Amino acid sequence: MSRESMEYDVVIIGGGPSGLSTAIKLKQLDPNLNVCLLEKASEIGAHILSGNVFETRALDELLPNWRELNSPIKTKVTKEKFLFLGKTKSLSWPTWLLPAVQQNHKNYIISLANLCRWLAEQAENLGVEIFPGFPASEILYNEDGSVKGVATQDMGIDKDGNKKDSFEPGIELLGKVTVFAEGCRGHLGKQLIEKFELNKGKDPQQYGIGFKEIWEIDDKNHEEGLVMHTAGWPLDNSTYGGSFMYHAENKQVFLGYVIGLDYKNPHLSPYDEFQRFKTHPSVKEIFNEGRRISYGARALNEGGWQSLPKLSFPGGALVGCDAGTLNTPKIKGTHTAMKSGMDAAEVILANIKGETISLDEKIKKSWLYEELYKSRNFGPFFHKFGEEPKMIVQSPGRVNIIGEHTDYNGGYVLPCALNLSINLYFEINNKESFVKTDLGYSMTFNISDTYKKSSIHWENYVFGVIEELKKIKSDLNNFSCDIKSSLPSGAGISSSSALVCGLIKGLSILNNLNLDNSEIIDLSRNVEHNYIGLLGGIMDQYTILNAKENKAILLNCNDLTTKYIDIDFGDLEILLLDTNIKHNLASTEYNTRVKECKQALKTINRVNDKKHEI
Repeated sequence: MSRESMEYDVVIIGGGPSGLSTAIKLKQLDPNLNVCLLEKASEIGAHILSGNVFETRALDELLPNWRELNSPIKTKVTKEKFLFLGKTKSLSWPTWLLPAVQQNHKNYIISLANLCRWLAEQAENLGVEIFPGFPASEILYNEDGSVKGVATQDMGIDKDGNKKDSFEPGIELLGKVTVFAEGCRGHLGKQLIEKFELNKGKDPQQYGIGFKEIWEIDDKNHEEGLVMHTAGWPLDNSTYGGSFMYHAENKQVFLGYVIGLDYKNPHLSPYDEFQRFKTHPSVKEIFNEGRRISYGARALNEGGWQSLPKLSFPGGALVGCDAGTLNTPKIKGTHTAMKSGMDAAEVILANIKGETISLDEKIKKSWLYEELYKSRNFGPFFHKFGEEPKMIVQSPGRVNIIGEHTDYNGGYVLPCALNLSINLYFEINNKESFVKTDLGYSMTFNISDTYKKSSIHWENYVFGVIEELKKIKSDLNNFSCDIKSSLPSGAGISSSSALVCGLIKGLSILNNLNLDNSEIIDLSRNVEHNYIGLLGGIMDQYTILNAKENKAILLNCNDLTTKYIDIDFGDLEILLLDTNIKHNLASTEYNTRVKECKQALKTINRVNDKKHEI
């Protein structure tokens, strides 16, 4: 029995966000295009079990009026929590200290299944033909080796592969272009990557597994709009992973647990770790008297930009997670998948009309490239050091609201910390010390070496910290440290002090020095005075180590008495503007001004003393 065939301009495999966005964009660009979409599930969204913190950036481009189209995007993120779990206790990490990439205050909590159902409605309204319940099982090729379409799965086959009386052959769907949007490890996508060597010169893809459940919980435990993440127990320090809990509408919570599949313990069972996680007191109490509605799991591609294959090949393209567009540190991939499909649609239409445009070059000119490229070092970091870091130190920048140049004169200042920070990822390294930054700088040394001033300015911060700590403990441990910063350097928001305080804090913990904040402040000032040549006051270090969320610090720099002030300006906002004008305080007139102020103070005191003598 021969197969029937149907011809289209574009055939799309997969009814997830990337495939549907491709279809919608194509019909927006040219309503006359014949576009069909195959989905293996019985209906769009049936195989998508996922709560989702959704960034609307791609949707704002695709359907700018989505708020008027009865979209399922309703619940705005109103609150965030981040917990580090021990076996029985938890430590709440201030969310304002989290990297900007992990903050969600402008995002929405959604059901990804409902989003896809709604996107399918928009696609059908534009004339896209959607065929649910028809899995694509075979890639069809032209004589020249280019892809000409797919064939759907044969029906009426028994368990042994024999044809039953109800046998129906699959259908061939032929297109000028075939787009593969199957999701992570799509079986056809894997074939295409191998056949056309799309991953040649790329890093091997990295994978994780995500367990997902939907719960209906007791009203007293439900906080609509809450986004909560955890790290730590039950996983050890050598296993990458963590959880998410998204409180949606209707007393529902989307619960998930992700584990990197490169774990080293051969006896580890990701599923069992997920079950153990749910017994933690901080988690268990949320689901008391709750009811699990559904559950499932899926693979996640976590390699990032370095592992992204070539997206186009003769006759077709890969989009979304079939390629690997997940932004791992952001824990988001829906908006990037959608953007890859939208970019693909523009390239496809241009090529159908006779232009020669490369999808990969198109992507490199879009914000998708910018976003994935910025996150490129996240995954490789864990593989560089072989395991998740033993410790992460986040050291914020600061801004001073009132009181410039009064801290080194013993006056009052009113600073507050920023939600921008320098993040330092520490490991003990028994061989040698290794420090690298996200700007491409690195240094290798033995911590027992005698300090010599370096001609490379930033290295003196590292060496200065080590020399000050050697005065406390001579035999410090060698270490590895990866430094990533969202603070612009030389912008006047204390990036240097944040670096020094963060290094001292991390090395203090690694070497069991038990330094308190006041000791770290003193050591940090010594480093900047003696090794950098900056004669600063105490405001920067004090703020970095003692700041509180949504509070400014009224600080008397003479005796260090403090009062925390609520930051609430009503309808007004303070804008922090980066002029991109860089400066180095140690090489400016800053030190001169400090010396002049101190000399002036001595003169005033001397005059006052003489008056008292008279």
